[in-house]
Amino acid sequence: MYVDDSGIVSIDDLVFDRDGAPVTRDGVQMRRAMLHFEVLKASMHELGLETCKEQPPSENLELLGVTLSLSEQRMRLAPGKRVKYAAMARDVVALKVVEREALLELLGRLNFAATFYPMGRQWLHAPWRALRAQYRTANGDVVVSAAIRAQLSRWILELENPEHEGVPTGTARAFPGAADPSALAIYADAALECADAGFCAWTVLDDEL
Repeated sequence: MYVDDSGIVSIDDLVFDRDGAPVTRDGVQMRRAMLHFEVLKASMHELGLETCKEQPPSENLELLGVTLSLSEQRMRLAPGKRVKYAAMARDVVALKVVEREALLELLGRLNFAATFYPMGRQWLHAPWRALRAQYRTANGDVVVSAAIRAQLSRWILELENPEHEGVPTGTARAFPGAADPSALAIYADAALECADAGFCAWTVLDDEL
């Protein structure tokens, strides 16, 4: 069994026992978030799952290529993803003709990046139009037009800009419970092992997952 990236939310308050006395370890009062973190790791080890890339409780978290900042209340594309996507775009800009699959892979990445660069969606119009066009080359490759080159170059500038603003995090007064019929979790994955990879969704209905 393999679990790829999981983020947990907890409350970072101080812990007291039922008599109101501080719960301490080595003279330091414990916090609930850290205890939750330790319980989670112990539970996974009990199931035979080894953890790696652990990030202890923090106001800043990098998860699935996204940097979440609770203190700033903003989400940003992680630095590593920005470097990778800019390099991919630069490779395409340098070409006159690009393989269809290579362009599709890049646009999938940039479509995800546009979540954190809202203006970026308009810089994908030309490459998407070319990808869908009927006048592609005989072998299916796509001609890198001046419009494609200009829009991808704009993406490169934004991705390499150290002043990445990101977008504000969303807030809600209340969230539905897992058994609430309005609750639905959508699962998506960039895995390319098979044509149906990453397509599924689940919810709880009558105590059944």
